[in-house]
Amino acid sequence: MLIGRTALLADLSAQVAAGNTVLIHGPWGIGKSALLAELHRSWRARGRPCGLAPQTRVLGDVTLALAEAYPKVTSTGRSQRQLRSALRMAVESNPGVLLLDHVAARGTALKGFLRSLQGTGLGVLLAVDVEDRQDRERVRALALAYREVEVPPLPPRHLRLLLDSGLADIPHRLADPDRKALLELAAGRPGWVHDMVRRLAAPHYWGGQKVLIELLRCDLSLEVMAHHLRPWT
Repeated sequence: MLIGRTALLADLSAQVAAGNTVLIHGPWGIGKSALLAELHRSWRARGRPCGLAPQTRVLGDVTLALAEAYPKVTSTGRSQRQLRSALRMAVESNPGVLLLDHVAARGTALKGFLRSLQGTGLGVLLAVDVEDRQDRERVRALALAYREVEVPPLPPRHLRLLLDSGLADIPHRLADPDRKALLELAAGRPGWVHDMVRRLAAPHYWGGQKVLIELLRCDLSLEVMAHHLRPWT
């Protein structure tokens, strides 16, 4: 179970179980992918149809995720259109859950197919990075979801638990001022905590026993920009 996300996971699971289409959004590192991964694990553990697309940019990404959820529907001897038709019939017979991460829909085919699945009982959860108002407008222009949910920052106590757990394998002893600075830098984003811990295994982020916070901040900001500047259509 994800730290500090029990209530949110329960709400999202109930929404998709009811056959709703829900879009979750928030800045990079807030934990959207982790939420989808946990839902994917729990639904499949219960033997329910569930497919996950790590990236959702073209119609084929959705088709592959549905094919994972309904493995008895094979592509042998079928065109892509026939395959999607067969998958839709499988959905109607046994509604499951479709999890679509990093949605950046290109063209109308993907959006049209998702709309065609509405009313089948399939629960759909889409995750989109939103850093600013422009991103929010692009998300709403997709018009794919009945409901939007903003993933909130992780509470400080849970963020601290996550950081301390990750630092257990770091050879340096972290001073309290550095620990406080890292938590402030993370700003409620568990993904940043994981990234910072990964980076702190490298010696160039340390000056003696002190963390080079500004170097860490710069590198994290560059990584956010790389995600944020991906192409949208």
